[in-house]
Amino acid sequence: MGEGAHRGRFALLAAALCAAALALPSAAGAASGADLSPQSLFAGTTLSLKKGSSPSILGRVVLAGKIQLPWVNQSVTVTLRRDGRLVAARNVPVNPENGRFHASLRLKGCCEYVAQALHVTDSSTPLALEVHAPRVLRSGREALLFNRLLQEAGYHMGDVSDHFDDSTALAVLAMRKVNDLPRTEEYDPRLFTLLLRGRGAFEPVHDQDGRYVEVDLSRQVMALIEDGKPTDVFHVSTGAFGTPTGTYSFYEKSPGYNQKGMYYSVYYSGNYATHGYYTVPTYPASHGCVRNPEVYSVFLYTWIQLGDPIYVYE
Repeated sequence: MGEGAHRGRFALLAAALCAAALALPSAAGAASGADLSPQSLFAGTTLSLKKGSSPSILGRVVLAGKIQLPWVNQSVTVTLRRDGRLVAARNVPVNPENGRFHASLRLKGCCEYVAQALHVTDSSTPLALEVHAPRVLRSGREALLFNRLLQEAGYHMGDVSDHFDDSTALAVLAMRKVNDLPRTEEYDPRLFTLLLRGRGAFEPVHDQDGRYVEVDLSRQVMALIEDGKPTDVFHVSTGAFGTPTGTYSFYEKSPGYNQKGMYYSVYYSGNYATHGYYTVPTYPASHGCVRNPEVYSVFLYTWIQLGDPIYVYE
């Protein structure tokens, strides 16, 4: 899978997440029962399975939750619909000791899945559905799902693999920065949980048509944005003694390395540019430019067109 393929939507391998549960918001129903409004699996991201997918990538998704006290002889009906058509329904009991329940439903085909939980009781006890991310990310389907969710959230991945690789590490670092978490490249279950809930993405400050770039100096990230949606978010390093803020336009490109070691530079104000460099630390370290990881410099150089606006802000 090449660089350009990251823009497409991929099949999300829900069944691969051995310890995962579905992320759905809590909701309280009326006196006739607590009914959760239908929510897309992995809220905020549509669970899509490509047509013609091999059965080996399909499997089971676990829906888990807890009913708040009090409960008496209660059960929950969990349904799964594909493209509006009911494909699975399960009436599951509630554990009388702790109010918890879970249901395992099989995914059998392509396209959109929507889950709904109905409280089969006359009480108005709310349902609280939860998500559980693995403490340790295993190579294979778990890592593939994690990587694809990172990509779906807009973090630039390059080639998507089924293990935690250099692309994953850089995307994790960018996501940690965006969400004000410790600036490391290490996996954390909190990241997986955010992604499963459709959260944790970069939110642009500007909302406009067309293509543009935003650089957030406080969080040290850069985002490529199309029509208000971030398509690629990168970990960057800006000026150790400051980087000028404001609105600029890219005006010149310089391929390859220059005498200062800047790699595939795109200038936007005087001698200030975004460019690759051999080191991109987690803190401001440049002479004022926006350093990006060398491995992605050619992609950035190609994506940015002369005349595109760039917004640099604190």
